[in-house]
Parts: sequence; structure tokens; C-alpha cells
Amino acid sequence: MISLFPSKTFNVRLSSNDPSAWTRLRESTELRDSLVSVRTSKTFIGQVRASYFKLISSRIGHGAFCTLEGKFTTSGGSGTIHIEVHKAFRILIGCWTLAVGGLIAFTVWQRGFSTGWIVAVQIVEVIVFIIIIRFVVIGGLFRSLVKSGMEALTTILGLVDVTEVE
Repeated sequence: MISLFPSKTFNVRLSSNDPSAWTRLRESTELRDSLVSVRTSKTFIGQVRASYFKLISSRIGHGAFCTLEGKFTTSGGSGTIHIEVHKAFRILIGCWTLAVGGLIAFTVWQRGFSTGWIVAVQIVEVIVFIIIIRFVVIGGLFRSLVKSGMEALTTILGLVDVTEVE
């Protein structure tokens, strides 16, 4: 089933169980408790702890759109990375979608239901609006940020055996 907000999960393994990988990630991250964009020369913004991280990209303008959350085992260096649309953007996009749907519903109610073809056309407009938002705007931005975020994490942490979980 396709959801309004995409997410991806990857199974990964560190190339070595060397703690320097986590040191490199800490050095590449502007450490903050809140996941909000700020100007920084670092690659990521967020939290890095032993065997766990929750990050956003530091790219101004659209880096905060996705959160990257990783959990690793301490023994084998294997783990999962889950990428999803940031909660603030899910709320914002949901409000926009409801506002447009409400506006169209108000227009139909104001005109009355006597002209059934107008109602059908407006229902199609809402569906097309949601499809464009989901697949063009959200989908395109999400794919771009997943690719760049995973490339950066692969370089910094030395990830190997990166496989997407279906």
C-alpha cells in the first residue's frame, strides 16, 4: 500500500567494528537535541550516541525534510537505518492537503449539489492534487535526500552490505 509519506529502511553493516566510525560521524555532525536546520559546515545536524543516531541533512532549504535514524548492535556492527519524512513536514503537508480539500468541499457546499458533474470534477481535482503532491513533490524530494543521505553515511561510517528492506 502506498502511504502519503514515504519511508525506507536499510540493513547495513559497518566495514569494521572500529569506534573511529562513530567519532567520524560525531565530527561530521552539528550535535543538537532538536532536529532543526541551522547554517553549519558539518554534513549532518542531530544526535549521535553509542550505536545510535538521529540526524537530518544540513543542506539549507530542504535538508530537514527527512530524518535518518540508525540503530546498530555493538557486537557485530550491523544495524538498520530508517529514513522518513520529518514529523514537522508531515504535519505541514497534512494541513495543506486538508485546507485544499476543505476549500473544495466548501465550494461544492456553497454551490449546492444540484450540478453533479461539478462535484465529480472537483473530486477529481482533489485526487489529482494529492497525487501530484505525493509523487512529484514529496516523492522527488524524498528520493533525492535518501540518496544523498545514504551516500554521506556510507562515506563517513564506512557502511558495507547496504540492502533496502521491502
